Amino acid sequence: MCLFFFNVSITLFIVFSSGSKLPKTLGSPVNNFKKRKFAMKIKKIFAHEILDSRGNPTIQCFVKCDDGKVSSASVPSGASVGKAEALELRDGDTKRYGGKGVLKAIENIENVIAPELAGKEADVLEVDKKLIALDGTHNKSKLGANAS
Repeated sequence: MCLFFFNVSITLFIVFSSGSKLPKTLGSPVNNFKKRKFAMKIKKIFAHEILDSRGNPTIQCFVKCDDGKVSSASVPSGASVGKAEALELRDGDTKRYGGKGVLKAIENIENVIAPELAGKEADVLEVDKKLIALDGTHNKSKLGANAS
């Protein structure tokens, strides 16, 4: 089972390769994963810019594990602008999508996040801890909430 944890704003996405099932024990999926060891290691992470259902640029990210399985996640761009919101990283180039492009965030995924996670176990909690540490800000403004 290849698993990737993708944290955008405050929503957690756990993406499984096709056919995977959650453990049949009681409790939340995240708590159940604390008890499991993952043999799958992350081999490669790559991303590209897509448009969400409202026509806004967002990111689709792919994770290839050492067993050859590939998982993906994509999330709509955030509409909320609350005081405590995690920040999406936007390009600011007004010639592309009115400045809302996400190529900088994709660059962070491929050049900062991917090298740090390559070879690591696909463990939800450990990947999340690593993403938080890599960004190092309270609102994900360094790498972008859309990248981490």
